[in-house]
Amino acid sequence: MNQLVLLACAVCGAGEDRASGALLVMTIIISLLPLGMMGGLIGYFVYQSRKGDQAAEDAK
Repeated sequence: MNQLVLLACAVCGAGEDRASGALLVMTIIISLLPLGMMGGLIGYFVYQSRKGDQAAEDAK
């Protein structure tokens, strides 16, 4: 490959250590954010369901 093409690559991981660390942190954040959002949504639905069950039980 042409050396100029390799040097032009901004995300190949061969950059500064600081940039590599930032890319790793952002990769982790972007990977965990959707999982956290889904978990929060499921937790909210479980909470609402238990709250509704408790209200129905108290009404008896």
